[in-house]
Amino acid sequence: MNFEEFLNQNPYDTLEYRAKQGHADTQWLLGYMFNNGEGVLQDKKTAVYWYQKAAEQGHVNAQDCLGWMLYGGDGVGQDKKAAFYWYQKAAEQGNANAQYNLGRILYDGDGVGQDQKAAVYWYQKAAEQGNASAQYNLGRILYDGDGVAQNKKAAVYWYHNAAEQGELDAQFYLGCMFYEGDGVALDKKAAFGWYQRAAKQGHADAQLSLGYMFDEGEGVEPDKKAAFGWYQKAAEQGDVCAQFCLGCMLDEGEGVALDKKAAFYWYKRAAKQGNVHAQFYLGYMLDEGDGVAQDKKAAVHWYQKAAEQGHTSAQDKLIGKQELQNDHKNCYEDNCPDPKFAWLYDQVDEYEDMIKKQEWMQETDHEDYDNEYLCNLKRDLSEIKESISRLMDAEHTGYSSNWKSLSRLKRIEKNWRCEQCHADLSSYGEYLHVHHKNRDRMDNRDENLEVLCILCHAQCPGHGHLYENINHHIKSIIISKRTYQG
Repeated sequence: MNFEEFLNQNPYDTLEYRAKQGHADTQWLLGYMFNNGEGVLQDKKTAVYWYQKAAEQGHVNAQDCLGWMLYGGDGVGQDKKAAFYWYQKAAEQGNANAQYNLGRILYDGDGVGQDQKAAVYWYQKAAEQGNASAQYNLGRILYDGDGVAQNKKAAVYWYHNAAEQGELDAQFYLGCMFYEGDGVALDKKAAFGWYQRAAKQGHADAQLSLGYMFDEGEGVEPDKKAAFGWYQKAAEQGDVCAQFCLGCMLDEGEGVALDKKAAFYWYKRAAKQGNVHAQFYLGYMLDEGDGVAQDKKAAVHWYQKAAEQGHTSAQDKLIGKQELQNDHKNCYEDNCPDPKFAWLYDQVDEYEDMIKKQEWMQETDHEDYDNEYLCNLKRDLSEIKESISRLMDAEHTGYSSNWKSLSRLKRIEKNWRCEQCHADLSSYGEYLHVHHKNRDRMDNRDENLEVLCILCHAQCPGHGHLYENINHHIKSIIISKRTYQG
């Protein structure tokens, strides 16, 4: 019997009469009807009224629904402590949804004191009843060892249970674990399968990973067209790595017709989100007039962005711009604290002159005055000055003055390979670091230096902050470049 048929046999007046007589199931039903506009006009306040009546009689579903409405302030003033109270009532009666929500509130400390152990307890209760969200969260906690002992095998178990129910993040992270052999035997085909299930439902990270596997032929036959298609889906959702990969394929005509303008478009979108490689390639296209109008100033801007993030090729490009310094050397002897940055001070002077000219036009009501142009000039000047500050700060980080060349020579000496995992990063030099074993940045003795990929470097004492710079794409690149020694 569907709901409409039920209402035909049980008119509203009859249901209301039963509810007023204290029939808890009917009170809950009326709450549901008013909450969802089923058979009556939607009325959240009335829904709360009937849910509360039933909840006070111990009706477990009404307690869960009342908790939900109080937590979100839906039809009633938001009250997270009251929400917690009703969730707890329902959870103690075995309601899986309430158990999950109770775990979530305790884990986040949202409205009550944070208690991760209690959160895990309730997540487990809900997970064992098949709640997919609880299964995923429990898997994530077990994987991270957050408040419990780390247990990756158990994480795989719960991720798998949630993934089979269609939980997107669980499908993606299960794919990651199979891809990396992390807590489970390495299985690229299984990884591909889980990525594909999540990607088809719109999970951007899974779409990126699927694109990468098609691109590199990992776990599946290489298929550049398919790679392009999945990169595009992720890129359109704002995934910065996918935007960069899409730019590369359009730039090279891989899996799609060569299209420099489209490549420039995707590089720019990724560059604006901080992707260092996109910033470099954007600078290169502008510098060379490759598919776009040549614009040396804009090229310097993007090289500068990439250089500040440690992109060695961008730094080399900027060093090449030092010829500007030679033409203007005398102009900067007094106001440029470091000759290496003279070309930047040249830009400051140029922008200040243009700003003065526009301000004069403004004061004299000149017909060529352009307020938007003046605002843009001031914004660009501010960015240049900020870049100077950042670059100057980078010069005073505690490393020896010859550290840049020394670290590069060290990486060349090791053939651009990580000394721990043996990843060959000759094409990804920005992911290869030189580590001071004793953490003294001035101690450049050969025995104190070790060439490490960013993944291995992040595992060294005092370097956990590097994980903030490692996304799944970077991790995948490094793992794919490893050659295991027998």
